[in-house]
Amino acid sequence: MNELLAKFAAVEIQSRGRVSPEDIAFCDHQQAAYESALSGYKELSALWSKMAAVQKEYTGSDTPEDNNDYSDYDSTIVRNYLSSEKGAWLSVEAIQNHLNALHRLFLEVLVHYFNETYHLSLTKTEARRAFLPKNPGYGAEKEEWVEYQEKMDQLHLTADAFIDWMLGSFDGRSPSEQAVFEMKQRCHEAVWDRITRDKCYERSKATIRFNGYFCRTYSRDCLKDEMKNILQAAAYYDAGAFVPYPYGIDRLMNSDLHVYEDTVEFPDCEKLLSLRMFKNGRCDLKFTSPEYAEAFAAEYLGKDY
Repeated sequence: MNELLAKFAAVEIQSRGRVSPEDIAFCDHQQAAYESALSGYKELSALWSKMAAVQKEYTGSDTPEDNNDYSDYDSTIVRNYLSSEKGAWLSVEAIQNHLNALHRLFLEVLVHYFNETYHLSLTKTEARRAFLPKNPGYGAEKEEWVEYQEKMDQLHLTADAFIDWMLGSFDGRSPSEQAVFEMKQRCHEAVWDRITRDKCYERSKATIRFNGYFCRTYSRDCLKDEMKNILQAAAYYDAGAFVPYPYGIDRLMNSDLHVYEDTVEFPDCEKLLSLRMFKNGRCDLKFTSPEYAEAFAAEYLGKDY
């Protein structure tokens, strides 16, 4: 873990030039918030430890929860003065647990931001595995927990290190380039059988027919995920960028809407004309010209598995 962080610290950061100014601003704000919380909770932990020590010296107890151990009415005597009658109890352990969680929360916020902004598929699990010490887990020896906590106490994450790690997993692509790469990959996987390696589509002039179970007609969330991946790629192909879905496509992509017609037209699109859904699960995506259909099939669907 320390070797990983040292690697990021030793190398001059070049990654900021691969992300947008808006990305940098967001990351810097999250960095400042994370560091402020980290510093504040460490100060609170030290202060609370000192307060608990004083209570133990004078009352014999440094655990607020002891006040809740009542055997009868007459025994409700304050054993220390750290507990709150109307609020949550603090403890050194609770503060430490939250300190440990701050690192995870920081990573998860960054993962969520880049996934939502660029339609990426980064996972929180991969980020935690890359940056956080491995939790010993249930049944571990006390020495393992002590070693784990020492690593957590020394841990300090940076957004620059996260960006380096993220771009490293993209094989040199920027987030926007990775978004297009992943979208095309999902679209390609949707139309090829993984076992037989046969394609599930065919083109006839300006129409691409998707044979298989791609839709559920006359229902809410009528498109299967595979068809949604294809339609997302088609919307990008039409606009040349990730933009809000045009009318018609937005209805089909909304899982909360019922679509009662079997053919949905796309009047705001230049290259796409309509999508027709069949009861057997087949979908026909019609383009405004055979050339557009041919180009989409070649670039997004592929001729080989």
